[in-house]
Amino acid sequence: MSKRRFRLYADFATGGAMDSAILKYHLGWHTIVDERIPLQGILPEAFIWYVIRALATALIVLQHGTLGDEAVTDWKPIMHLDIQPANILLDVQNRKRRRSEDDAPGSALEGPSKRRKTDREVIPQLADFGLSFFDLDFSHGPELDENPQDHILPDSDSNTRYAPEHQIFVDENSQRLDEKTDVWGIGRIAWTLIVNRLNQEGPVREGGPLVEGRALPLSQIHDANMEMVQDRYDQEVLVGSDAWPAARRYSEELKTLVRDCLKYFKDNRPSAKEVLRRVDRHLDANPGLREEMADPHGTLLEFPDDGAFEIGDQLIAHRPSG
Repeated sequence: MSKRRFRLYADFATGGAMDSAILKYHLGWHTIVDERIPLQGILPEAFIWYVIRALATALIVLQHGTLGDEAVTDWKPIMHLDIQPANILLDVQNRKRRRSEDDAPGSALEGPSKRRKTDREVIPQLADFGLSFFDLDFSHGPELDENPQDHILPDSDSNTRYAPEHQIFVDENSQRLDEKTDVWGIGRIAWTLIVNRLNQEGPVREGGPLVEGRALPLSQIHDANMEMVQDRYDQEVLVGSDAWPAARRYSEELKTLVRDCLKYFKDNRPSAKEVLRRVDRHLDANPGLREEMADPHGTLLEFPDDGAFEIGDQLIAHRPSG
C-alpha cells in the first residue's frame, strides 16, 4: 500500500471468457451458406435467457448493493460501462443439489472434482471494471460534474459496440451515463448470442440505411438512429436477414426484450429490475427452460482444457525439454 501498488484477487473462472467459448458458433455462422443454414447448430435459447438474467442480476447489485428490498446504507450506484463478450467469464461449477449416496465418504464421486459432468453448470460472471465509476457529490459545484464528459470514449470506429450516450459528448444537455447505459450492454451481449456471431461494430440494423456500404450500427451517432421508432426496431433488428440468419431460430419474446435493451435513447430502455422481471416471467411460463439454462454440455461451448488442474487430482509434472 505504501508503494501505491494494489492487487485484486478474483476466483478462477474455469470456463474462460465468453468470446472464446462461443468462437465455434461464430466461425460456423460467419461463413454460412444458404443450404447449410437448417443444419448449422445454434446456441440454445435457454442459455441466452440465462445469461441475460445473470447480467441483469449483476447490474442490480452494482446499482443497489443488494438484491433485497432494503437499501444498503450509503451505497453509491456503480456503472460498469464495458459489458462485452470478453468481459463475461464463464465458471463451470458443481450444480447445487442435495447430498446423495454418490457424495458419501469413499464414493468414487466424492469431492467436487469427481462429480459427474451432468452435475455441473455454467455461471456467467461480469468482470473487468476498468471503465467503471460512481457519481461523486458535486452539489457544491454542479459545473464540475464529470458525468458524462469525463467518461466519454475516445473517437474510434469501434465505439459503436457501446451505448450511444457513451460515445460522444455534444453539450451540457448530453445524456448522463447510468444504469441504462449498462442495460444497453446486456442487449449487446444478447444480440451477439442470438446472431451467433462476434461483431466488432456491435448490433446493426438489418435492411436499414447503409453507411459506406455496410449495415448501420444501432448505436452510431446518426440521424437515422435518432429518428428510429418502435416499428423500425421490429423490422430491422434481429429479423434474421440473409446476413444474420441465425436470428430466425429464436423466439419473438426473446428478441423483443433485446430490442428494448438496445433502444437508442436510454430513457426508452427497461431498468435492470424490469429486465429481470421479464426474464423470470418468461421462465415461469416455460418451466422447461430453467433446467436447460445452465447446462454446459447442452450449449456445446468451448472451454479451456484445464483437466490437469482439477482439485484433488494428481498433477503430472513433465521434465523440461532441451
